[in-house]
Amino acid sequence: MIGKLRVRSSIDVLRTAADGVRQRLCRTLAPGDAYAVGIVLIAGRALEARKLAPIFGASAEWPRILAAVRRALPRLTIEGELPALDSSTLHEATRTLAEASADAFRAPEALGWAHQLWHASHKERVFDSVRKESGRKVEAGDLIAATQLYTDRHWVDFLLQNALGSAWLDARPNSSLVKSLRFRVPRAPRTRVEPKHAADLRVIDPACGTGHFLVAAMDLLFAMHADEGVRSAEAAMETILDESLHGLDIDADAARVADSVLTMRAAELAPGFTPRATGVVATTRGMGEPKTELEAHL
Repeated sequence: MIGKLRVRSSIDVLRTAADGVRQRLCRTLAPGDAYAVGIVLIAGRALEARKLAPIFGASAEWPRILAAVRRALPRLTIEGELPALDSSTLHEATRTLAEASADAFRAPEALGWAHQLWHASHKERVFDSVRKESGRKVEAGDLIAATQLYTDRHWVDFLLQNALGSAWLDARPNSSLVKSLRFRVPRAPRTRVEPKHAADLRVIDPACGTGHFLVAAMDLLFAMHADEGVRSAEAAMETILDESLHGLDIDADAARVADSVLTMRAAELAPGFTPRATGVVATTRGMGEPKTELEAHL
């Protein structure tokens, strides 16, 4: 219960921070531009809180902040220029983030929660309009906002530990991992899968959002590689990102955030490893785009 309350508290801090940054940026930027700038600033706060990269510093200017975040998280933003940001607005936005507890930005899922919380008001407007008008359906342009429902970490851990974790323990009943799988139900009925090696396992989330399941699966897969004890941290992480983890989502922004969430976690687990890419792609067929990122990926 204490753990769940701590998570709720962190999400409340992220909600306040995301709302504050959004309100300040939307005074001078269009909503889409405000998000593009805001997610960079929030990612910068997460990178600093997790001691992965210095982002702001004493003489923080928008071009330098953007360049620093892009070095650390090269796939967070689309290629090209982002909107210019005046020094007053930048100061207000960064001050809002600085005033928020750093602990809230240290969780692997923090950037993903910030993405969802940023768009929460859009989701509320969509459902308000559907409730007020009988028979009204969610329009294609509102589908992404309406279907944003990310999973809390304790539910993620429960599902992964009773699927991926149980598969590992079926093959290695004496594994030391058993002590860390506190949500696992040992005698639950399931189809037995007994992988020979951690590298044999594959995880796909076909509606991955910002990667809540994927980053937890990364933690578990990395622990399995360590349990085997035959590969370096860097080699294990390369296998995990190149072969083991795959995610799809119709929200291209969420997919970019998921990629960045995995990139940050990889840097923490295997500091000497620099990922070329992750297995997260956006698939937007039927959403008005002629060619999907998934098609290009394949």
